[in-house]
Amino acid sequence: MTGPPLSLDFDACVAASTLATPVGGWVLVGANVWVVSEAGEKPLVLDLMVHHRTSMLGIRDGSHEDHRAYHHQIAVADLPPDRWSHVSIDLSRELRGAAERFGLEATWRQRTIRQVELVVEVHRAGAAARFAGLVLHHGSGYASGGTQPN
Repeated sequence: MTGPPLSLDFDACVAASTLATPVGGWVLVGANVWVVSEAGEKPLVLDLMVHHRTSMLGIRDGSHEDHRAYHHQIAVADLPPDRWSHVSIDLSRELRGAAERFGLEATWRQRTIRQVELVVEVHRAGAAARFAGLVLHHGSGYASGGTQPN
């Protein structure tokens, strides 16, 4: 994954976010980017958080490896409630950071993006969010500008 920069742009509005229990819950709003290896290795999943609340004890870095994938979790924004915001993520930088975190630099060039998901994940919590204008851009001539629906 070398060459021109990659960016992910979208608009988001977090309408509500409530933890239902004092311990053991979370809310995550953001984008998941699935990156696969041509060599058949397990995928790398970037959890790019634009809103995150938790009552989990001892949570510091959500990045981990399990038998199915490498999971790299990073806050890229902290959106204010009830207001449309434009999010622009430098995917090239986030992918390099994840590759370094898991020691995947040697297989970096053999990886491709399989899918991008906009997500609202909850556990013992409630949340609502709206998304618009998702763009995955490869190159340097992009002028981002979102559209916020009413």
